[in-house]
Amino acid sequence: MIKEKRQVLKSNYIKYYDYINPFIRSVQERVYIFYDDTISEDEYGGTYYYDKDGNEVEDIKGTKFIDLSNLKKYASEGNATYENVQQLLKEVCSNYEEHIYKVESTDNYLFIYLTNIKEKVPSEEIEKQKLKDIIQNFLTIESTKKDSYYTIRFFNGYIAICKYKYLNY
Repeated sequence: MIKEKRQVLKSNYIKYYDYINPFIRSVQERVYIFYDDTISEDEYGGTYYYDKDGNEVEDIKGTKFIDLSNLKKYASEGNATYENVQQLLKEVCSNYEEHIYKVESTDNYLFIYLTNIKEKVPSEEIEKQKLKDIIQNFLTIESTKKDSYYTIRFFNGYIAICKYKYLNY
């Protein structure tokens, strides 16, 4: 690969392109890394991977993100009810349980990260159960606030459920 490094004010990025020959590189970037000097190169903003067609993929090997299109019927902008969230989580746990590798939660949001990369998914039952417990705990806490509304969004590799009130602060 060919590395291209640029700095614009305090923002920096590194792009990698496929090597074709000593004078030519591919047009399509394959890896994009960005960071800001105000924090440091170690605390970068993100890394994105692309396949040869320019589609974002999960890793340098070109692993495609899990197709969550059948769950997008639950997508909402602040009008999802507790029942909608409950149905979504039930479907995620029954159909995508073997792809869940990380879950983050507070009283105001729940992020569920999914992957096709088997090495990322916990293999021990104890670790899998911890992820299920976090999802169940979120549902239990929210069951006492059934009049709340939520925003449900889908991104490459994860599902975000946020209390609508929390997003508007």
